[in-house]
Amino acid sequence: KLKVNYSAYFGVQSPTRLPDVLNSVEYATLRNEASANSGTIPNYTAADIAKYAAHNNPMYPDINYFKVYYGNANMQSHRLSISGGSEHVQYAFMLGHLDQDGILVATNYKKTDFRSNVDAFFLKDKRLRVSAKLAGNLGVKSEPTSMWNATWYATLSPVYPLRDSAGRYMSVNGELNPYAEIMAGSTAITKRYNFNGQVEAEYKLLKNLSAQITGGYNVTLSNYNGFNANVVLQNKDGSTKTEASDLSVSNGTNIQTLLTGLLKYNKTFGQHDFNILAGYSEEEFTYDWQSGYRKNFVNNSQRVLSLGDASTQTNNAGSYDLGLRSLFGRLNYTWGGKYLFEANIR
Repeated sequence: KLKVNYSAYFGVQSPTRLPDVLNSVEYATLRNEASANSGTIPNYTAADIAKYAAHNNPMYPDINYFKVYYGNANMQSHRLSISGGSEHVQYAFMLGHLDQDGILVATNYKKTDFRSNVDAFFLKDKRLRVSAKLAGNLGVKSEPTSMWNATWYATLSPVYPLRDSAGRYMSVNGELNPYAEIMAGSTAITKRYNFNGQVEAEYKLLKNLSAQITGGYNVTLSNYNGFNANVVLQNKDGSTKTEASDLSVSNGTNIQTLLTGLLKYNKTFGQHDFNILAGYSEEEFTYDWQSGYRKNFVNNSQRVLSLGDASTQTNNAGSYDLGLRSLFGRLNYTWGGKYLFEANIR
């Protein structure tokens, strides 16, 4: 009987708790008190504090940077499953999709996955069984290229301006502005493809003797694209600071193959139970990776390595192969359902 099921959910995530922070007037006042207690010159004049209190000059802001970098995040999930069959064939198939934003700016994860199982029986008394299991997924993770900078600068004091009166992003003490960089495209995208496949057949040669063969193939492909955008930041003294663009990419391929053959025998004599297994297996593992880097890209929207300055490029690569072949056997003996003896050899 065919069965079809679909389920979905939608939700919104919020930060469980963000620290309570001082406003700009409180921060400037306490900084002056600390300076007075240490015998140094106050950092802020009375005129400065009045400007912070007025809230009408972007160069004298009152910003809660936790709320700049953190916020609500949407998420949704969908699942479709189909199953059914007959006396001789059973099957099941599942398809799913997840789309989840993170509470930190520019974070997101998407995953599409599937799984299918088929079991079929042939010949008289179902002497031949064939089964196949296939599964795979594609996951795409997006995040700021520098997670450390994003989380660290979320703790900024409220007195640092984010933009000037013209809407241009400001540097922090003549250095960075991770939020501006993220908005310009400084994000890292990691894609991961995974596929697992297994086919198995078992044939009953005699009443108590069967032969089984299993083949498996697993592959994982990974792709990383980490971009730092070209950004021009304004300094408080009217000068500018330019962050040059650069791109790091890497690719990896991980493959595992498996082939196993088994002979299985079981017999019961009164209170004596015997289970004997003999087998052969071979496994192979291969892994290859490549990486590249360039600077000074033509724009912030085309994250392709060849569009960077060739004179700045670097690259690297690596590879390895491993293999294993085995002959093995196992004997299980049980007497009266109470006592067990087992021996293994490989």
